[in-house]
Amino acid sequence: MQSNLIKNRIILLSAMVLSIGCWFMWLKPGVIALLAGHKVFLLTYIAETLYPRLTTELQRLPAAFFIDKAGQVILRLNMFIAACWAASELQARPKSSEAIRQWWHKPVSVKKLTIAVKVFYGLLLFFSVYFLPDIAIRSLYSAFRDPVPLWKALHIPAPSLNAVFFRQALICIGCLYLIFFRMKAWVAIGCTLLFLLWQGELYSLGKMDHTFATFTYLAMLMPVLVYQIETAAKTGKLGLSGWVLQLIRIAVVCGYFFSGLEKLLISGPSWASADTFLSYIHLHEAPIGAWVAGKPVLYTVLPVFALIFQLSFPVGLLKPKWAFYYIVAGIGFHWGTYLLLNAGGWLSPWITVYYFLPDFYKLNQK
Repeated sequence: MQSNLIKNRIILLSAMVLSIGCWFMWLKPGVIALLAGHKVFLLTYIAETLYPRLTTELQRLPAAFFIDKAGQVILRLNMFIAACWAASELQARPKSSEAIRQWWHKPVSVKKLTIAVKVFYGLLLFFSVYFLPDIAIRSLYSAFRDPVPLWKALHIPAPSLNAVFFRQALICIGCLYLIFFRMKAWVAIGCTLLFLLWQGELYSLGKMDHTFATFTYLAMLMPVLVYQIETAAKTGKLGLSGWVLQLIRIAVVCGYFFSGLEKLLISGPSWASADTFLSYIHLHEAPIGAWVAGKPVLYTVLPVFALIFQLSFPVGLLKPKWAFYYIVAGIGFHWGTYLLLNAGGWLSPWITVYYFLPDFYKLNQK
């Protein structure tokens, strides 16, 4: 165990040193040369493939902006290495390793999880119908469609209006089957694939739309949970390992934590400044936002609270008793965003997945 830990430390430390060396010896000089109009081995291809608007963006943004963003690649890589290092250290300690194992495999009730899964597919059914007019209208904008990379690779064409209605109808049928008939993993997989087709088209219209971000993560994990329930029903088990439920919770938590972290990495502390928040309020011109713009205390405090809420969301996962407070804060966060910035709505899909967070799925063993 000790030898493996030492080996992991050497590997991770080496990875950090190599990444930093790569920054100073290749990436930073390469970016500077690229911005000066020179061809740089590999870097030119990466820029043309991943950032085709570079030439245009250079006309309005200084070179320092792009050097900073290139540096963030190395920073994020080292953050990932540091996270792996921390996980390796925890795993090497018997007490923490056992605590992690118990946390992952905490027994959960099949009956309670079945209800939770049915609620999820009820929500998917509702959203599939509720957003149908919006989906139908967007399908008419095929001239503005820029497919996401996977759609380009698979040559997925823009769906016709009839294809959109057919896809949504299939999602609804699958949801109804899972709610009222049987838990079948293949039906759940079909619902997930059709939902991803819907989301792929949503992201192919030129603007990143985060409406269904956490809901999409859960949709991808749901077939595994359905398979667990299906298998338990065949064997008559009342409980099962909660690792999929824990993955679902992690997906929800990470949606908030990485949103907050991204704000810090891109904008720094200035994202939570009063001036930045005021500019957002004036941009969206919401009535309540205009009222808040006249209250210095509110427009100074609210963005700070929002950032703290997102960055501290993992506490709700590590401390299950605190989950309720984060759920209340999350509802306030999304409703506040809607009222102040006209973004989202009362029934945000982000809010609808909160019911997986509380610790009331555990198996009651008597």
